[in-house]
Amino acid sequence: MFHISRKTQQCLKTIQPSNFQVAPFQQPVYFGRSKQHYYYSATHKLTTYPEVFLSADFISQHSSAQQEVTKTPTTLRDWINLGKEKAKHLVQEGIHMVVHGSKSFYSDLSFLKNLSSKSKSAYTVEEIVEKKRVVRDISKFIPFYLFVIIPLAEVALPFYLMLFPRAIPTCFMPESQIKEETYKYMENQAKAAKVLKAKLVQACVHCGYIPQEQTLRTFFLANKDKVMSHLELKKMNSEMLKYMCDFLAFEYIEGTYILNTLYKHLVNSPRYVFNTFLWLFRQNYRIVWINPIFNYKFKFNSYPFEAVKKALLKAQLSRQIAYMNQVNQAILDDKLGKISKDKVLKLARERGFITREASRAKAWLNNKWRRTVEDNQEDEMSLFWLAVLNYTKSS
Repeated sequence: MFHISRKTQQCLKTIQPSNFQVAPFQQPVYFGRSKQHYYYSATHKLTTYPEVFLSADFISQHSSAQQEVTKTPTTLRDWINLGKEKAKHLVQEGIHMVVHGSKSFYSDLSFLKNLSSKSKSAYTVEEIVEKKRVVRDISKFIPFYLFVIIPLAEVALPFYLMLFPRAIPTCFMPESQIKEETYKYMENQAKAAKVLKAKLVQACVHCGYIPQEQTLRTFFLANKDKVMSHLELKKMNSEMLKYMCDFLAFEYIEGTYILNTLYKHLVNSPRYVFNTFLWLFRQNYRIVWINPIFNYKFKFNSYPFEAVKKALLKAQLSRQIAYMNQVNQAILDDKLGKISKDKVLKLARERGFITREASRAKAWLNNKWRRTVEDNQEDEMSLFWLAVLNYTKSS
């Protein structure tokens, strides 16, 4: 039984035979980059995003794809053949990922080499953003590639990714997975914006803010020094620092993820075993444990763990704010120039402006945000809180 998205179900109704069966969708599957691997992935499971689906024209041109989609294995031999076919395509997709990712990584290294001949003050916004991505990918590449080139090491790769879910270099990630990561960042940013806005209001009230008399933005700009004294990083606890990291939408280490992941899989291992047997015997139900102990998360908010977490998060947050300040300076110097749609949308989103139109995001960065930076460039943290205000206003 295969899992097909709703939009593709409508697409396939015109060409499927009467005995076609569709199972409910369970989870997204990431696509390869070539048409061949699109064909394989789409004939088994499809992503939930509507812009990526298997068209009726494509299936009509591939009779084998139509037969594979409409076929439901009934005998043991059918299941064995299906398993062989899946394994074959999985190997092909893995080889394609390694080859394409290696070529992309080599191009990234060439880009970094060419960039080293320029002074940092001459970098464009595109080059600053791309350099940060490439440097981050290099730090991920060595451990990831060891799993790829060492025979049978790929067996341990799922466990490695379980503990370090963002350990795959972007050059090895398909577009659908990159989009899913972006959607997660946007969800976390929206949650963090609400908490940070409440924190900002609280700090302004301590400084004499009265909502009926003036807007929050006006009061903040007029009493910036007073308000910022209540919003210093050293006065934030680890939970608030995590919200600040979530708002900036970048990869960071929170300090408790690995322990919580190990605990979760350890206490839930009997359920995983039971559900595996239910799946093997083709049962239509799964065991679910709702007791909070099976999803408990350790926070370690007491000393000395809290101090370690704060130091770790502050270091990462300060580094990200310094990077954003470098981008802000490049915007001031009219170096935004030609930049890809994804990058300009991400830059605007990091500064609290939410839009799907690249032209609108670029215009906002070149005009409104540029004026904001000119007025507040001596204080990097005040720009962060102005981004929080931009988010609530733009959204």
